[in-house]
Amino acid sequence: MAADIVVIALSFILSFWVRFNSHLLPIPLGRPPFRPYLIGSLVVAFLWVSVFWLLGLYENRSRFAPDEEIYRVAKGTFVGIVAIMAFSFFYREVVWSRLVLALATLISFFLLSIQRIVAVNLFKRIVAKHGVGLKRTAIIGSGDIALKIIEQLKFNPEYGYGIECLISVNGIEGSAFGETPVKKMTVKKYSEISRLIDEYGLDALFIVLPHDMQSAVIEIVNSTEHRPVEVKFVPDLMDIIGRDTSISQLGNIPVIGLRELPLTEWDLIIKRIFDLTAATLGVMVLSPLLLLLTALIKLTSPGPAFYAQERVGYDGEPFQMLKFRSMRVGAEEKTGPVWAKQNDNRRTPLGTFLRKYSLDELPQLFNVIKGDMSLVGPRPERPFFVEKFKDQIPRYASRHKMKSGVTGWAQVNGWRGDTSIVERTKCDIYYIENWSLFLDIKILIRTVLQVIFPSNAY
Repeated sequence: MAADIVVIALSFILSFWVRFNSHLLPIPLGRPPFRPYLIGSLVVAFLWVSVFWLLGLYENRSRFAPDEEIYRVAKGTFVGIVAIMAFSFFYREVVWSRLVLALATLISFFLLSIQRIVAVNLFKRIVAKHGVGLKRTAIIGSGDIALKIIEQLKFNPEYGYGIECLISVNGIEGSAFGETPVKKMTVKKYSEISRLIDEYGLDALFIVLPHDMQSAVIEIVNSTEHRPVEVKFVPDLMDIIGRDTSISQLGNIPVIGLRELPLTEWDLIIKRIFDLTAATLGVMVLSPLLLLLTALIKLTSPGPAFYAQERVGYDGEPFQMLKFRSMRVGAEEKTGPVWAKQNDNRRTPLGTFLRKYSLDELPQLFNVIKGDMSLVGPRPERPFFVEKFKDQIPRYASRHKMKSGVTGWAQVNGWRGDTSIVERTKCDIYYIENWSLFLDIKILIRTVLQVIFPSNAY
């Protein structure tokens, strides 16, 4: 929190210098006094940090992946600048330069992101790798979900959990753990788990049991009631549960919301306004690059610069999706519709470069402006593949409940190109059921990072 205050205050001071002292911008009204801006920057820093605190960025147990950290900083920065504008409306002693506010917002976001990702997360990871501050943790149960938890906790020590052992009870252990290099313990009944807590000095338990073993979960929780141990229950509902699963009360009965309705009409309006604004700005900013790539394609291979391909979009309706042509003309005349593969010999030399950095997808900004697509959503497939998958993949047709996207949750999680259509579908359903404008922004940020550092792009 102290570091954030310093960074935000320095951002406003730097913005003042750029605006009024750098001689980079004209100052027709003259240079204002610096002291009110200095005092104001400290007030703003404390106000901004208060917003971050309300958003949970300073909770001791909050540990985020780098992209989640950027997403939360972006969210906090947006809310923070709104709070500053509201504050300046009442604080009339100083009329702040709007350009200073804009520059300070951009600089703050950039520096806060670097500070948290490079400094804080790196420090936490280094410390955690040496076992400092890790909670001694046991996994109770077995199966694929337990293995995934072990994998996540071992791969992300910054979460703060060090796996001490696996505990199984007669009747629920199995061979699913195989050669997992973690100590395995077996007890005859659940009440014995409390003995292991004392014996190994456990700080946390992850209960990973099938949903039909509800009584066992209750027994385990009751057996740990008088011990200072953190207990977490991982439901065996991973295929249907979403990130923003809601917990509500019906009287004194807890209710878990597993699946909410898709976007409301108001959500669709907000998403469309965002898409239209961002895509239009994108075309304006990228127009020199679009013109350059168009010319290069025409000069380096015979055929048109653009390629329109029929895809299936919202509500199962077909549309023509635009791309820069990256393959030879008539590439599928002999093979018919097939997936693009790594080292695909149908590509042109320039097409290899375009696909590696996903530049062939840029013309889809025009699809977004037209209304055929959204910036973020399930990637559209060709009719041939839709017909092939709709009866084979569970809930595949649900992907068409939202406009197709230039990028999507599946793509930023590595499921692009010639990868599992089942996993892609799971990601698409997850996105539809957990949509928010901030999730779209998060996906766009991750997309830009993956364009710079490409993988699975061919």
